[in-house]
Amino acid sequence: MNTKRLYWIADCGHEWLAVPTFMARKVSGISSFSYVSPAGTIAYLEGDCDAALFIKHYELDGAEYGAPKVYETKAPCRNYPRYECAS
Repeated sequence: MNTKRLYWIADCGHEWLAVPTFMARKVSGISSFSYVSPAGTIAYLEGDCDAALFIKHYELDGAEYGAPKVYETKAPCRNYPRYECAS
């Protein structure tokens, strides 16, 4: 897996790991504190727990990611639909 295509985004209050949605769907336990892009292609995984689940699932401990995107104001993903938890 090319982790350089995965990247973190952050604003003044939180951070998210941006990953392809199809990959996030293979990880059990992602919460509704994460978001999905309007097109449904990118999942923004909440940084404290959901991103850790993703990293553990894909065994990415110690991986290097693309350059983080930092927003001075609210990150755009906060306005995206919430990640729908699998039932």
